[in-house]
Amino acid sequence: MAGSRSPAGAAGAEAGGKKPSANGYRVARATGREGGAAPGISGLATATLGATFANGRVTNGLRDHNGSARAANIANLASPADAPPMIRFSQENAKLFQFLAKVSTLGDTAKEHGGTLVVDMLGSINVQNVGGLASDSRSFQVNYVLKNPNAFRVIGDFHTHAYERSAGGNTGVSFSGPDIAELINQRMTISVLQSGPRTFAIVRTARAPTQINQDRLKSEVEALTNQLQNQRHSFPEASRIAAARTSAKYGLAYYEGTSGSLHRLQR
Repeated sequence: MAGSRSPAGAAGAEAGGKKPSANGYRVARATGREGGAAPGISGLATATLGATFANGRVTNGLRDHNGSARAANIANLASPADAPPMIRFSQENAKLFQFLAKVSTLGDTAKEHGGTLVVDMLGSINVQNVGGLASDSRSFQVNYVLKNPNAFRVIGDFHTHAYERSAGGNTGVSFSGPDIAELINQRMTISVLQSGPRTFAIVRTARAPTQINQDRLKSEVEALTNQLQNQRHSFPEASRIAAARTSAKYGLAYYEGTSGSLHRLQR
């Protein structure tokens, strides 16, 4: 999680297995050090990233990536209905999201990964500070210190959700209550999540509150997720329905998709 994040995504098909809890986990909105190796990704994974994204700008031992999504398309929206029906990220960013989801589960360990979403002077959405400041199996600490604050501004965050095989190996798990609360309370424009092959996004509109009680929203989403599981929805499916309904309730546009193409959903 970046900000307040829920359990994170692993590569591969959605798994059944145990009925996990829908608990969300906090990720500090950190503003600490800049530089140094990005935590949580092995040297092999770093080398693979460098080979795959050779055109990126080197940052913290990894690389930043330019996106084709335009910030103007999701800025100052009056309501979810005014949000664009589709958001398309560049192929480079889509591959980055997928790669970080894969390395979030290596063997029977899980560790969240992510980065900071920024806008450049041309209005394109980019990813900076890949690797953040720190992470573990249920948290990702975002590095909000920009490389060039005169050329970029922060608009949100990206993170993965990962489950160990021993915890069910679930993928396709959407935003938790704390994830949604973080976007609202930090007044960010967008949050993007990768869980296995699925990508999710929530976008702020004018109908969203300016503040919300994170613990209350956490309990609300958990209760809805559990209710849906009791209706025989799988945990990943229940998480997606709960995230979409909660987003709509609090004035956020909700997106799901794969390979960098996300469609706005209404539930």
